[in-house]
Amino acid sequence: MVSFNGLNFNNVGMPMSTTAPAVNFTDAYEQLSEKKDNFVAVMIANDNKTDKRASATVIAANFSAMVACVKAGINILRKGKAYKNPLTDWFMNGANTYINFMNKHNIGRNPLHNKILGYGTYIIGSTLLGAGLGFIFDWYNTARNTIVNGKISNTKSGVNGSWIQSGLKSLSSTEEGKELIKNSIHKNKDKSITVKFSGINKEYTITKQELKEASRSYVTYLNDNGGKVRDFKKKFSKGDGDVLAFELAFEKYCKDVNNGAVKEDKILPKTMQSVSDTGDILFANGSANQLYYLLTGKSIHYDTKDPSNDAIMKMYSQIGVNRFKEDLPQNPKSYACEIMLGNNSQNNIIIRDKFRHFKYLKADKKYTVTDVDDKYITLVNSEKTKESYILPIKKVNNYISTVDYVKPDDKKGTV
Repeated sequence: MVSFNGLNFNNVGMPMSTTAPAVNFTDAYEQLSEKKDNFVAVMIANDNKTDKRASATVIAANFSAMVACVKAGINILRKGKAYKNPLTDWFMNGANTYINFMNKHNIGRNPLHNKILGYGTYIIGSTLLGAGLGFIFDWYNTARNTIVNGKISNTKSGVNGSWIQSGLKSLSSTEEGKELIKNSIHKNKDKSITVKFSGINKEYTITKQELKEASRSYVTYLNDNGGKVRDFKKKFSKGDGDVLAFELAFEKYCKDVNNGAVKEDKILPKTMQSVSDTGDILFANGSANQLYYLLTGKSIHYDTKDPSNDAIMKMYSQIGVNRFKEDLPQNPKSYACEIMLGNNSQNNIIIRDKFRHFKYLKADKKYTVTDVDDKYITLVNSEKTKESYILPIKKVNNYISTVDYVKPDDKKGTV
């Protein structure tokens, strides 16, 4: 019998991006939209000499204004000439409608003034329309991303806590885990949410406003010499209010530890935390076993690539991993687990999936296990849980280097 007390939980690394190429139009559009918004947000921040990201309304308004100005400029150069394609003409020559209106009613009293008023009205109208659409989409996305129902759905991680969503996703693949999550998160009458970390005997309450603000929260990256903003990245996950609530609760725990309000836990050390360029607490350092510990007070961690070069510990971990490989297909619904794949020769691990399609998995990246049978194992991208792979279990077993798991129904915390 092996207790979690004898294991090293501190060997955790900074999760790196495992973003896969877009596989459909929706993914491609989302990636393009994020890059566009980020570009505009950086430009606005540097123009206004601030490190804060502008609101979605302001970003959309600025982008719409820029596009309108470009189209107006092209219209001027082409002297308002119509395009053969009606759709292209409608998109590129929107200013003509306003100019024709000004000329019809002679608002500017002469053709030149009418043109100037037409272009100006077109740009202002486009800006207001963009601002309105930005506000609506932001409202919709915030509402969708802050729904708390005690169930874990697909999420895309921010800078913080892919290990939190990975742990929750794997727990939700077991009946006991689903019940554990449901019992760990409560809606209050004032619409606030209370998250209970039974493993460390702590609970934290998050207001509805805190959830909304977190849904809109970004981490700022500055240039090496400071000053100008280089990039913005989502701080928290998006797609599920329950995951967001757990992330916010853990952030409150981190602040309590830093302020001395609670005693630091040896399984959840300060080394999990870092600080952003602008001083925000980040907790990207972590692994699913630490989420298991937060909720259950137990978890198992084996690492055959432990950099300590402790031969006995590596052998011990390899024995544990081998036992895990043998037992998992026999008791698939008993485990909540996350694995890391290793490959000594290259970064990509190429495996044919159940449907005979080649899948490219990343070496030294973490994957959530959500289903297993005697032939196949279903792995989920820990940073973007919508991406899953149904792979031959024998092939995957050849690459497993790290295992984090818990048996939610095991009252003793041992295997």
